[in-house]
Amino acid sequence: MSNHPRRRKKKRSKRQVGLPPGSLVRRVEGTGIEGKIQLISYSQTEIEEESIESKESLQAVIQQKNDLSVWLNIIGLDNIKLIEEVGKTFTIHPLLLEDAINTDQRPKYDEYEDHLGFTLKMLNLEKESNSIQEEQITFVLGNGFLVSFQEREGDVFDPVRQRLENAGGRIRAQGPDYLMYALIDVVVDHYFLILEDIGDRIDQLEDLVFEEPTEAHLKQIQEFKYDILLLRRSIFPLRDAVSRIQHDATGLISETTRRYLNDVYDHIIQLIEILESLREINSGLKDIYMSSVSYQMNKVVQLLTIISTIFIPLTFIAGVYGMNFTYMPELEWRNGYFIILGVMAALVLWMIFFFRRKKWL
Repeated sequence: MSNHPRRRKKKRSKRQVGLPPGSLVRRVEGTGIEGKIQLISYSQTEIEEESIESKESLQAVIQQKNDLSVWLNIIGLDNIKLIEEVGKTFTIHPLLLEDAINTDQRPKYDEYEDHLGFTLKMLNLEKESNSIQEEQITFVLGNGFLVSFQEREGDVFDPVRQRLENAGGRIRAQGPDYLMYALIDVVVDHYFLILEDIGDRIDQLEDLVFEEPTEAHLKQIQEFKYDILLLRRSIFPLRDAVSRIQHDATGLISETTRRYLNDVYDHIIQLIEILESLREINSGLKDIYMSSVSYQMNKVVQLLTIISTIFIPLTFIAGVYGMNFTYMPELEWRNGYFIILGVMAALVLWMIFFFRRKKWL
């Protein structure tokens, strides 16, 4: 089993006191990606994909897509000017933009007059290092458009993109609200893959802890604890956010999409149950580790005690005949040395037989 790498300490957010609400100032360390714009515009009969190179051409391109559903994906949150331009183009509330660029948010749902925001954590499992990579995704849903903000390149949305390319698929026949559901759903599905992987590795570790516990196993148990806590912070608030979006008052979520969101809610409940089970198993694994170590220590102490007990009478006999008295009749026996050795050997054999009969050895 691969060991977890040493976990780097996460840098805390640096809040600037006194800024007005909606100020587009990043409180977290940037990724160095200035911002890329990917645009997919589609209808039931056509689909177009393009990259927009500059914020100046953004508004002109969007104005040409009036009859199509638009998915605008922003990759990289360091370019504040670009984020501001996106906000102006789609009339996104400044508070929602502020939450999008500061990736220390908990999963949540926000309603505004003509659009809504949905924030969640996208998790990816690095197979080589068995580490979980966390990334915040923010969706802004409006009339005829969906804007998504992500920190860096690489995501789990490829299955949705492939479904968009299929002209006969349901996703092309629905609006951007259904597209947002599909993206949320694929993020939630990846939670299942991560929990399954953690569960398998915990089962393997449990067998190793029973056989021969080591300090490395204790470290792995602690790493699993960190992973489970990360998943709890990502999944538990998501339950409330999905519950709220099901009762959306903006009218942007259709009845069809609400039914599918109810399925996502059921999946989140399943995730929570699995997560709680894994948390209990991992906590019990630490108890098993401590019990196994204690048992092994007791076996060592028992063996050393038996060895000491065997040598106590031998030491006594050797001590008696090691005294330098003149009148000790056994010292003058011709075969006294061999007789004493025989007595010692017989005593050792009798004690071993006695310990085995008592099942102490």
